[in-house]
Amino acid sequence: EMAKEFEKRGGKLELGRKVNSVKELSYDLLIGADGPFSLVAKYVGNTMEHIGGVQYRMRTDYRFDGMEFIINKNYSPEYSWIFAKGRTMNVGLLGKQQDLDVFIRDFQLLNHGEIIKKEAYNIPFFGTKIQEGNVILTGDAAGITNPLTKGGMAAIVYVSEILVNCLKEGKIEEYQKRVFSHPVMAPEYKEALRYFRELDNPTLERLGKMVDGKFLNQLDKKTKLKLVLAAIVKPRKMRTLMKASSYANRYSW
Repeated sequence: EMAKEFEKRGGKLELGRKVNSVKELSYDLLIGADGPFSLVAKYVGNTMEHIGGVQYRMRTDYRFDGMEFIINKNYSPEYSWIFAKGRTMNVGLLGKQQDLDVFIRDFQLLNHGEIIKKEAYNIPFFGTKIQEGNVILTGDAAGITNPLTKGGMAAIVYVSEILVNCLKEGKIEEYQKRVFSHPVMAPEYKEALRYFRELDNPTLERLGKMVDGKFLNQLDKKTKLKLVLAAIVKPRKMRTLMKASSYANRYSW
């Protein structure tokens, strides 16, 4: 439907053509939305961090119908997931396939069904440069995925709005500056992700008991003080984690 609307408005859609170099193209404005291994990103000079996302689709009679996120450093440096939906579920984690196999074994998920499809994704984040003159980047090519949640759909909505406004105002040269000034690219994310990855399982267990049933971006002063006094989170780390989680809650999925 989007392609039809594009052509309806006068756009020309060309499929089946391989582009080997940006220099082959003729354009007034080039928008690189060509994924984590973007050809346009190489031209612009963008660098990003990456993590693998691996997932199995399973046919199952799993007991729970909904979404479960599991934070256990035995399986992933960040998190694992079980998305159950009726007779099928998606099981995955941020990390390696062999860790997912162990996760599925330990949770005895094969007792509830069978694997019908294996998938893997490259997830880029912390993009460093998303514009070179009239060549700009967006989506995975730009590395605008939320560093904490690894969700990219919400971020692209906000960045697209910035792009539209730059075009309407005739200020495309401000695109990178505006994107990097927006909370989707907040500098607090880098430290927050490092702090989160440093947490080990015993610390996470203690932290979980203290914040059980609470929203992390809405912790009251009493709970924050308990965490600091228990030496689970230092004050500076607390502020960074709370600010980053607040941004993630608002600007990610």
